[in-house]
Amino acid sequence: MSVIGEECDVFVGFEEIEVRKNLMQMLADTRKVMSVNAINDKAILSTTSEFGYGNYIGAGVIIGSHSKVGSHTIIHSGAIINHEVEIGDYVQIGAGSIINSGVVIKQEVFVGSGVIIVSGVKIAAGARLGGGSVVIKDVEEGQTVFGNPAETV
Repeated sequence: MSVIGEECDVFVGFEEIEVRKNLMQMLADTRKVMSVNAINDKAILSTTSEFGYGNYIGAGVIIGSHSKVGSHTIIHSGAIINHEVEIGDYVQIGAGSIINSGVVIKQEVFVGSGVIIVSGVKIAAGARLGGGSVVIKDVEEGQTVFGNPAETV
């Protein structure tokens, strides 16, 4: 991967995790660039929550108290992240999803639009949650689940 020119005024995000990782590593190595968070002014974020860097947080997103969001995570419009939720790096949360309190989402997880995750559930690294699913139990590493209640596909 190469960078054209000496300055970068526009930065384009990619949904593909490996492309994002490679691009961020290349920018950090060649330009000593640290990415910033892009937070829509219509998002509501608790002052007690913590955020990594390079995140995108869309319009109407609500993030409750004492939640933690890693780096390079995308939270699409209208998602609700309740209190004391932990979200890892390179996670993507679809529009209108509801993540209830005490949920732990590890790195590189895809949460489709309209997914509901009930309180206390743990989502392991690399898991995929199909759109509209209701997740009522833990999801193992690399597992894909779908449905109401969500079951392994």
